[in-house]
Amino acid sequence: MSDQRYVTFTVRGLALDPDSRLPILLLQDPGGRVLLPIWIGAFEAGAIATRLEGRTFPRPMTHDLLFNVVTALGAEVLHLDIRALKGGTFYGSLHLRAADGRRHAIDCRPSDGVAVAVRAEAPIRVAADVLEAAQPLQEEGQGADEEGGEAPRVAFVAAGDEAARARLAEQLADMDPEDFGKYEM
Repeated sequence: MSDQRYVTFTVRGLALDPDSRLPILLLQDPGGRVLLPIWIGAFEAGAIATRLEGRTFPRPMTHDLLFNVVTALGAEVLHLDIRALKGGTFYGSLHLRAADGRRHAIDCRPSDGVAVAVRAEAPIRVAADVLEAAQPLQEEGQGADEEGGEAPRVAFVAAGDEAARARLAEQLADMDPEDFGKYEM
């Protein structure tokens, strides 16, 4: 295990990008000083939103199934780590403790990891290196990369960077309120 430092984040909400119409997962640190938007797929956004809203379906959806399998095997979801940002793509690891006490770090897309973590009420952590790499309000492209990871446009606003905060606020303000709709927190 590396000696990487992590910052705990919570899901602030979901929104839609007015240009690409892609969902944006909004993660925020507990002090409200840092907002990390991550562009994700519609299916993953729906899975996160349904859990945050407390909605259930008659049959388990994919992320519910995964969580049910983990718990049926006597394992526990410990936390999700968003551990790297490479070429605009976030990389995550879902950390589990098996029934025998062994720990496992399972590579995942952060959006899938968040969908499972919110079901388990497990912490979402972002590596300090990821926060440093993101830097204030930069755009890294969008779409999927060749490794199947998420390649979202990335915006990061640190406390004290009022110019970046103002640009992000302006972008979010330009969105139609209906874009936030049922996903707003």
